[in-house]
Amino acid sequence: MNKTVNINLASTFFQIDEEAYKVLNQYLKKLEITFSETDGKEEILEEIEARIAELFQASKKHNHYVINQDDVTKMIETLGEPEDFNLEEEPQTRKTQKSNEKKLFRDTDDCYIGGVGSGIGHYFVIYAVWVRLLFILLTFLSGGSFALIYWILWVLIPKAESRADKLKMKGDPVNIVNIERKIKEEFDDVKEKINQLDYDQAKSSLKKIKKFLRLLRKSFSPST
Repeated sequence: MNKTVNINLASTFFQIDEEAYKVLNQYLKKLEITFSETDGKEEILEEIEARIAELFQASKKHNHYVINQDDVTKMIETLGEPEDFNLEEEPQTRKTQKSNEKKLFRDTDDCYIGGVGSGIGHYFVIYAVWVRLLFILLTFLSGGSFALIYWILWVLIPKAESRADKLKMKGDPVNIVNIERKIKEEFDDVKEKINQLDYDQAKSSLKKIKKFLRLLRKSFSPST
């Protein structure tokens, strides 16, 4: 009879048998080595840990269920081994398959009101603008009563909050390569915004300097 180990993953408590824990521990160490030189290492590992907790939670058949080697093996098959992917390759060039875990979420990263239209667009693989135009048309044709349906959808459809939610929303598998890609994209967006902000500030400062120099020139120029 195997011993059990108590573990905490993403603030979720699990009981896991000793042999399964050894496999899990080796997997986590391998991931730490893989992402040791990667920007956003902490965020990537935290997101992977949260995904492992989600998969283990789905495996639990009752409150006292003990995670076993089969559960750990299935989790690794879902997330993938680091050697299965070329992590040094640019994320845009990696081939990713679509997932059967696609779910309907509200996309508040691309929204005008609540992200319902863009969420439905992702789910049915159509441009969000067409969904929004349809909502507007139906609202006018119904004398405004269709707005109530939009509000109901806003309440019923959950918001895509985590990176895992955002991947599922687009039908992308929630595995290590897509988690790493998603976080890298977020880092690149932040860098781009910072660079743009720096450029705008420098441009504004330059305008102020030019204006100040013009005033000085006028002040010291001989009057006519």
